[in-house]
Amino acid sequence: MSLWTISLVTQILCLALVSGFVALRGVVAWRFKKGVDVEDGFCFVSLIFFDAYCILILFYIFNNGTQPPSTLTPSQTTIVYKLFYTLTIIYVPMVLLAKLTLLTILARLFIVRRSQTLTVYLTITLTTIYYIIIFFIKIFICNPVSTFWTSPNNPHNPNCLSEGGVFLADAVMSVITDLAILLLPIGLMFPLRLGVVKKVKVGAMLGCGGLAVGFSIYRVVLVVGVGAAGLGDSQVYARILLSGNAEGGFGLICSCIPALHILVSRVKAKMRKGSRSRSTTTGKGSSAIASGDGSGSGSGGGKKRDRGVSSSGGTAAPIVITSSPEDVLHDPGGLLASCDDGDDQDGGEGRGEKNDRRDDREEGWV
Repeated sequence: MSLWTISLVTQILCLALVSGFVALRGVVAWRFKKGVDVEDGFCFVSLIFFDAYCILILFYIFNNGTQPPSTLTPSQTTIVYKLFYTLTIIYVPMVLLAKLTLLTILARLFIVRRSQTLTVYLTITLTTIYYIIIFFIKIFICNPVSTFWTSPNNPHNPNCLSEGGVFLADAVMSVITDLAILLLPIGLMFPLRLGVVKKVKVGAMLGCGGLAVGFSIYRVVLVVGVGAAGLGDSQVYARILLSGNAEGGFGLICSCIPALHILVSRVKAKMRKGSRSRSTTTGKGSSAIASGDGSGSGSGGGKKRDRGVSSSGGTAAPIVITSSPEDVLHDPGGLLASCDDGDDQDGGEGRGEKNDRRDDREEGWV
């Protein structure tokens, strides 16, 4: 499959899939949270940059940007290199906001222990500072800026910074920040007194965005492999742009997974409530028939079932998220509750009432 075809299909899939995931996140924010949090705002603005990034790549490939530089006309060369320059600038806020979306979720959850709070905010600060610096470096990579597209394929241009050095530094820092996003939730979850299954579920949801590190590593290998002399090639640029597609798109999709988890949990909760409501209605009908037949014990048993009393002592067990107040996550929307697969072994009816209460607590954590 040609690079042109791969690039075209990638842009279409990215525009459709990423926009769809973020739209579902918006539904959760509107339907369950009744408002937009800081991380929602980061995600929505990042999507704007991401869609612009994909659209500009379409212009890039339709101007033969995936072809060897020797086959481009002078006007195509100017357009292609102008587009690449613009795309490298758009890439920075796109990726930064996607990563801040993931990191601010951690900042909102891990606020109980001071060490956790400092770790998360230090990561946010360093990531933001780096991307602000690289943003201005990419803007002023040449002096004047027009030198970037008027004198392409010149790795020793005295009016420009080293493209190889800039892109290599950017790729390496992407690897570092992606690894931080991947490993940080695991380290923060480890001290909490939660079940292993729940730790794995929450850690996977919060850290999956860091799996974009694979695309960052690919970009490092690509930049190192072609060297400074090969970076002026429009085909190499196309591959760098595709890695940006993958990194930004994967990060945005993964930032929406907690919201989708809440959406699925809410749908399942409504289905459970509907099923129990039908069962209760059937039980009441059976109890009424038993009462009409004069069976006192049957009537009493039906009354007990209607109350949903657990077999252990007459009241449903309370919902316990963690075993120690010091180890509780700041979890106003019930993420941990939504990750609970019923580890507590209650009686059937008692578990039903507990699930009802848990369903009521599962609001729109995103």
